[in-house]
Amino acid sequence: MDILRRFVQIYEKTEIPGVFAVWGGLAAISASIGRKAFLDMGTYTLYPNFYIVLVASSGKCRKSTAVGIVERTLGTLDHPPNIVAQKLTPEALIDALRVGNSDPETTKLFREVCEGYILVDELANFLNRKTYESGLPGLLISLYDCKDEFTYRTKGRGIEKLTFSYLGMLSASTIDWIRDALPEDSIGSGLTSRIIFVYAQDPSSPVAITSWSDEKEKAWQDVILLLNNVNKLQGAIRFSQDAWSSYEKEYNLFYEKSNFYHMKTLAGYASRRGSHHLKLSVLFAVSRSQNLIVEEEDVIAAKDLLYLVEQNMPKVLELISSSDVGMLNEEIFTLIKQNKELELSRIIARMSHKLDYKGVWDVLDTLVRSEVIQTIARGGRIFYSVRK
Repeated sequence: MDILRRFVQIYEKTEIPGVFAVWGGLAAISASIGRKAFLDMGTYTLYPNFYIVLVASSGKCRKSTAVGIVERTLGTLDHPPNIVAQKLTPEALIDALRVGNSDPETTKLFREVCEGYILVDELANFLNRKTYESGLPGLLISLYDCKDEFTYRTKGRGIEKLTFSYLGMLSASTIDWIRDALPEDSIGSGLTSRIIFVYAQDPSSPVAITSWSDEKEKAWQDVILLLNNVNKLQGAIRFSQDAWSSYEKEYNLFYEKSNFYHMKTLAGYASRRGSHHLKLSVLFAVSRSQNLIVEEEDVIAAKDLLYLVEQNMPKVLELISSSDVGMLNEEIFTLIKQNKELELSRIIARMSHKLDYKGVWDVLDTLVRSEVIQTIARGGRIFYSVRK
């Protein structure tokens, strides 16, 4: 039974976009596996963790609900993962991750495992300019690689040693909140290059009344049962020969053809894209068969999902790193696009709280000269529409 398919059924007949449902399911699988399964890449070891941020306009796409379903599901498991869900300093995060755990080999002593999964329905509540100053992003970068052992210098307590670490994250935000939360010079490098920004511009069809049907309850119980089985998996992850061949072909194609390497905001992501592909392949395999053997179909499914997300990533990171003028350009363009065609007087009225007449005219002139919108004269009035 496929975990992702059952998980997506829980989100049906809601305003949560399907892509948010899929990544929510992947986050649940990743949190359930934890550090117990690994992929030996020779010079390094890969664990199936992700930093995922669901991005959409405020009040649309039910981002908080999408995260909340994952949190509720994980909290119901027989052995729930260590959930981190509040604003923390680096010192507090280290303390929150430290979970005493006995090594399965009885001949070894107890070891300290630093595992956790961050679930926050608004990224800015966890990560903001203040936490940047405290050094939290540096710690998140270090934890992303799930090292067996590393040391970290905190401002409050000096050098901290962490062993056997594993950290993932599922969060949500709007473009504006991310822009306010992150320093401009951090976009495209460091922590943000390790984040998968999953963007949904338009919500699903409106659903005024939602309900928890018998079908959803059955799907949810199936997901819990399957995730409990996933929680028992441990050991080395194996790729079939066809899976390796498919991965290598895609790796080389992206390396040779992708323009992400030449974009300041996406070069860091591009350098890690191969690891993202491998991790996703593992999660698709676990979802499909609840084992640690990756087949070619899992690699292809992972590739397709990455392409889907990557269609919007340049735009998302451009908006996050754009100036106030750039945001106004995007806001007026989106306004015209949503209405298909809009009269000049209505655009001025809608933007009057932010721009005067000249300001609106300057933005429209920029968009026309950029050939993204066009003017239409009709009955002595001026209209704007998106250029096809």
